Parts: sequence; structure tokens; C-alpha cells
Amino acid sequence: MRHQTSGRVRAHILICELILHLLASLKKRLANAGAVPRTWTTLKMSLRSHAYATLTIKTPTAIQQPRKLGIPDRIRQAIYKQLVINIADFPKNHTILPLS
Repeated sequence: MRHQTSGRVRAHILICELILHLLASLKKRLANAGAVPRTWTTLKMSLRSHAYATLTIKTPTAIQQPRKLGIPDRIRQAIYKQLVINIADFPKNHTILPLS
């Protein structure tokens, strides 16, 4: 069985190329905003711990799970501002799971 078919190889190359373009775009936007130059590794490390908190509440009829985005620290706020990302636009979820 061959896993490295020509279609998969072409798809992999396309995805890698798209990622390189995305990274170049991020670096250019940060540079245009006057940001300190960052590598993908440092940018990812700066942003990866900014997460959502999920609270699970069990009621007699359902399980509710509201999710809220954490408040970004000064470094994350600067990165979001330089990339023109408004954290108010981040998704907010509230899941209700009925109990059977």
C-alpha cells in the first residue's frame, strides 16, 4: 500500500506553500506596525497560552457550558493591536446539552 501518492504529495506542497505565505504576511504586518521582529516560534509561544475558560454547570434539565476568552496580557495585546485583531470579535460559545 502506497501512502505517498502524487495527489497527497502535491497537497502537502500546496499546504506548505500556503503556510509560508501566511507567515510572510504576518511578519510583514508586524514589521509595518513597528513591532519587534519575531520568528514563528516566538510568536506562537507568545500567543499559545491565551485561551478560553469553560465552566460546566449541571442543572436539573441540562448541562450548560459557557466559554469566555481570557484577558490578554500586555504582550498579547500589543501583538493583536499590531495585527489589527479585535479580541471582541473572537467567538463566544454557550453550549447547552439536554439531559436525557
